[in-house]
Amino acid sequence: MEGSTTAQAETGSDEDFIRANTVLSAPPLLPELRLHLGGDPLELWRRTQERLGDQSPGMPFWAFAWAGGQALARYLLDTPEAVQGKRVLDLGAGSGVAGLAALRSGCIGVTATEIDPLAAVAIRLNAAANRLPSPEIREDVTFALEDFELVVAGDVCYEEPTASTLLGIMEAAATRGVEALTGDPERRFFPNDRFEALKTYELPVMEDLESRETSRTTVWRMRR
Repeated sequence: MEGSTTAQAETGSDEDFIRANTVLSAPPLLPELRLHLGGDPLELWRRTQERLGDQSPGMPFWAFAWAGGQALARYLLDTPEAVQGKRVLDLGAGSGVAGLAALRSGCIGVTATEIDPLAAVAIRLNAAANRLPSPEIREDVTFALEDFELVVAGDVCYEEPTASTLLGIMEAAATRGVEALTGDPERRFFPNDRFEALKTYELPVMEDLESRETSRTTVWRMRR
């Protein structure tokens, strides 16, 4: 693993912990970007719980390149006109991959929402690794949607409370004329009747996370 040992990282900074428990590498669909990515999901989950205690929100989503986030980032890299000159809101940012792709493609700036304190650190490290400005990171989701021209969310429909909250924000944005995009392989709580498909990708995924070796994942635009 990159950086100091795990034992040292447990008493060191959050940056040390992330470097010790991840490898800086490019996700399969995104050779242009490097992220701090984890290996064994259960082992990393255990280590993050030990480190954060009651602050731990659960699975360290920030440490893995989920199919929806990769597809969304790929779309933003390949379609720079979708983000150029826009202020972007990245909901449930995880590793920050969608926001970083938006920055690489020429957006004005990114505000990312994340409740996991380690995710906030990982996003900053990932931005630095790609020589991009760090997104502004916020824990809350109360803000003026008119401050943004594009809302993005990668792979946020894995459980009902999260899906309901973040899709509600996307729907509110769409009703105000703000484009809202998500990447999702039609997970259990994804309401595809509220979206139109833009682009579909086939990509390899971690079998330990997805119980399959490849995923067919689509980038969707919320209907207005």
